[in-house]
Amino acid sequence: MERLRSNYVLRPADQILIRAFEMEEIGDRPYRIDGDGFINLPQLGRMQAGGLTLEKFEAALIESLKKFIVRPQVTVTVAQFSSEPIFFVAHLERPASTH
Repeated sequence: MERLRSNYVLRPADQILIRAFEMEEIGDRPYRIDGDGFINLPQLGRMQAGGLTLEKFEAALIESLKKFIVRPQVTVTVAQFSSEPIFFVAHLERPASTH
C-alpha cells in the first residue's frame, strides 16, 4: 500500500496536505494544485507538484526546505483526488419508421 501511495502521480485539482515538521507555516492546511500543476507555499513560493509522484514531490520539498531547516521531514498526502470528467460517446439511431 505504501508503495502505491508514493507512486501516485499528482494532478491538477488534486488537494494535498503537507506536513513539514519544524515549518508550521506550511502544514495543516490543504493546498489545491492549480491547472498548470503548481501550488503556492509560504516561504517557498510557487512549486511544481502536478506530474510528480508523491515521493518525488516530497523530495523536492525537502530540498527546498534545506534552506531553512537542517534535516527537514515532510509528508504529503492526497486529501481529495481530482475528478476527471467522463465522456460517453454513443451512436444513436432513429427508431425504425412504423409506416
